[in-house]
Amino acid sequence: MPSPEAGEWTIESYGADVAEGGEPVTYSSLDETPINESPTASFTTTRTGETFTFDATGARDVDGSITAYRWEFADGATATGPVATHTFAPGTYDVTLVTTDNQGAQGFGHSSTVLRVGSDAAAATIYSGTASTLTNAVTADGGDANLYVDGAFSCNSNGHVAGDVTVVGDAYLTSSCRIDGDLWVSGALKMDSSPRVGGDVRAGGAITFQSTARIGGSVTTGSTFTSTDGRSVAQLRASGALAGVVNVSSFVLLPETSAGNRIGTAPLDGTAQIPWAAWLRAIATGANAPSWSPSLSDKPGCTVSTATAGTSTVPVTSAAWIDARKVTTRCDSVALQGLTLRLSADLTIVSDGIASTNGMRVVSADGKPHTLRLVVPGTVGPAAGVGQITLLGTTDVDPLITAVIATPGTVQINGPAQFNGQLIAGRLVLTGGVTVHSKFEPAQL
Repeated sequence: MPSPEAGEWTIESYGADVAEGGEPVTYSSLDETPINESPTASFTTTRTGETFTFDATGARDVDGSITAYRWEFADGATATGPVATHTFAPGTYDVTLVTTDNQGAQGFGHSSTVLRVGSDAAAATIYSGTASTLTNAVTADGGDANLYVDGAFSCNSNGHVAGDVTVVGDAYLTSSCRIDGDLWVSGALKMDSSPRVGGDVRAGGAITFQSTARIGGSVTTGSTFTSTDGRSVAQLRASGALAGVVNVSSFVLLPETSAGNRIGTAPLDGTAQIPWAAWLRAIATGANAPSWSPSLSDKPGCTVSTATAGTSTVPVTSAAWIDARKVTTRCDSVALQGLTLRLSADLTIVSDGIASTNGMRVVSADGKPHTLRLVVPGTVGPAAGVGQITLLGTTDVDPLITAVIATPGTVQINGPAQFNGQLIAGRLVLTGGVTVHSKFEPAQL
């Protein structure tokens, strides 16, 4: 009895099958003093230029109130209060928050690593958590950091990034690769044949450069700069291969790993969480599908298509978060087969694996901006398709739709494909003409 009223209590008990002479009954009571729960110390981080704002107004104390907030920024500086703003010098930092409640209990929270590089992985149009190759007419444009590779990077053929590239590892640029913005490389950089970098180049390791390549800005290396065909820096500048100066510096600000923890499973605020089976049943019912359609049964399967739901056109009239994880569907992965998604609201599909086969078309049904999220929060598993998002065939997304495709596993797109949004993946496999435009704020996952 939680929080009983003060006074005397009378307890009556009634038993069944009691012996004729009665049976002994023993009562005991215990007045428990509640244990003080520690407060939470969660906080969000936003960035404006070189300044970061940390907001802990969402922190809570379930059995009291938070009376103190202390921020430690790992550079000797501290702050108090639920919201703090701080500007860091170049480097990486683990920000700590300590909250104290009205009974003296404390909670502790930590930030993810703060990046101090020319481009931020959180704003990347395309993010790869491992080595990546850009080829075969793959284009990324818009945003602050158009391509972030947490591993070695290779760019060849018609690979094109209409902005900045950040590489945690070595980089190799060849053929007609084109980077319009700056290039940051933590390791060594090799440029041969005729690649182009429109902005500055910074590399922590050695830079090897062929005179037929082009760099439109300055060059900074933490090691050496060498021309493979024996040209001096002066000759390279005179020929137009280098537009700026070459600096050899012991201090080159290197990129750090970042965005792998940005893939979550919680429904967004105000979004209805709908089980996969219920979603398929609603699609089939709206399409007047025959009674024998699998989507109308208790076991609708793992595919939504004309054959299973009676239609290839799926309307979305209210914000929906579709739970297609194996724990609720028994499906290792789910398939969207030849679908047209007509969005009048945002749609999120979360599964252990997602595949779009025979192409997919996504349109705004009401002429307003909406967001499509395909999210696989887990990693690669033993079953085929687990931890993967695969788009096969033509992927045609209305410019009004922002598409967010995210998994710590593999994203494979066999184009042609073109959309506004983000790709966030542990590994990228892009072929057949893939273009990703980013002209929006980084999406909430």
